[in-house]
Amino acid sequence: MHINWPFTSHMVLQRNQTIHFSGCSNNNYVKIQVDEDIYETNVVNNKWSIDLYFDEVGGPFSIRVMDEEETVVLDDLYVGDVFLAGGQSNMEFKVKEGLPSAFECKGKVRYLHVPRYVYEKEGKLYPKEERKNWQVLDDQSYLELSAVAYYFCQHLPSDIPIGIIDLNKGGTSASCWLSEDVLKSDPVLKRTYIDGYYEDVHTTLEEQYQATCNYNQKLNTYLSMFNNFKQQHPEMTVAQMKDQVGHTPWPPAKGHFDFRRPSGLYEYMLKSVFNYPISAVLWYQGEEDSLRPKHYKRLMVAMIACWRRAYGREVPFFILQLPEYDGMNIWHFGSIRIIQWQLAQDVKDVYLVPLLGCGEKDNVHPVDKRIAGYRLAESVKHDYYHMSGSIRPKLVSHAYDGHTLTITFDQPLKETTLQVNARTSKGMMKVSLKARNEQLICTVDDLVSITYGDEDYFTDYIVGINDIPISPFTITI
Repeated sequence: MHINWPFTSHMVLQRNQTIHFSGCSNNNYVKIQVDEDIYETNVVNNKWSIDLYFDEVGGPFSIRVMDEEETVVLDDLYVGDVFLAGGQSNMEFKVKEGLPSAFECKGKVRYLHVPRYVYEKEGKLYPKEERKNWQVLDDQSYLELSAVAYYFCQHLPSDIPIGIIDLNKGGTSASCWLSEDVLKSDPVLKRTYIDGYYEDVHTTLEEQYQATCNYNQKLNTYLSMFNNFKQQHPEMTVAQMKDQVGHTPWPPAKGHFDFRRPSGLYEYMLKSVFNYPISAVLWYQGEEDSLRPKHYKRLMVAMIACWRRAYGREVPFFILQLPEYDGMNIWHFGSIRIIQWQLAQDVKDVYLVPLLGCGEKDNVHPVDKRIAGYRLAESVKHDYYHMSGSIRPKLVSHAYDGHTLTITFDQPLKETTLQVNARTSKGMMKVSLKARNEQLICTVDDLVSITYGDEDYFTDYIVGINDIPISPFTITI
């Protein structure tokens, strides 16, 4: 008898959602015992499935799965809320890679690492990686968890068991994370992300495979050297070590075996957990797409809709807005920030977590993820749990009388005056934007549009009463 992954011991099951608990057996029926409740189902074509539902948080408890030959026990189980920590390298960034931090987490937290499978060959998934059980978050395992997710868990209510599905991969466009059918159904997305990727791939599958093997060998040699250096210099951060030994070999070989190919990680990573209900998605991504941000909003709208169809519900998305970074006019973080703000304005149940003040000028992977995790938790506490919290200031309305623009927020702002980009009937110019009480005031004639926070790197920004920045935004009159 076999129980399908990711149903394992130590898991947190999502409350208030139907759970399709499933597996395989060579027998005629399977029974499941949860406390005193017993469920039974027939085995059809060696497969079985039983729907479970839990409406209250709780645990620990066990689930006994029995057929006519054996009994399997899953123990140390909890019912609570499960969050999917998705995106690219800044969500992948582990606790052990950042600032030294002693373990501190009061609640019951478990996490599941999703193997970063990229392709299938001869019936096997590669790169080779074991599908592990859910892990108990403790003073040893926390070092392997996403740093943003770990600090996020620190600030959640301790009376609710929390599960984290750690599903992310560095260097990925959002186009890696939605189905090929969705990309192909939109002519713009197909042209940009499918045709645009494969237009210079002219080799055979075998040649692509060999090129991927060569790249992986080069990468493994580098990682071995890096890890040896790391053992010799435990006091250094990852950024400091890379200054000494060089950066990760890049880019990988393009083609069918490349993790960056459109829809690849959707097929081999994301689809493996769609049968496991979640409460919300925590999404930290956009760096890779800042290289060509023109269609990023269209891509994200399609991705969110794709995921929601797969989960069968309007799953909330909490988007961590890119922090400041000097992209040297190659990485357009400012453009992505504005698009992320527009997503939160236009798409239902998409919430924005501003990360201004969390970036580093010359490091695309800021080593301190504590504030990012804290702001994410505050947003989830307010927008998902409907608790009071240090939420970001939200733009409520704006009015322009031909001379003065007044932008109103839902909380007082700390008094600040900044220069921002504006377009008037005479062209582009810098204008003063002054924060006073709950409003931003700008005095300029013939205003067409105004944008705050669209520079890739800047250190002066406007904050609310709890020192959380307002989101970059754009307003067209």
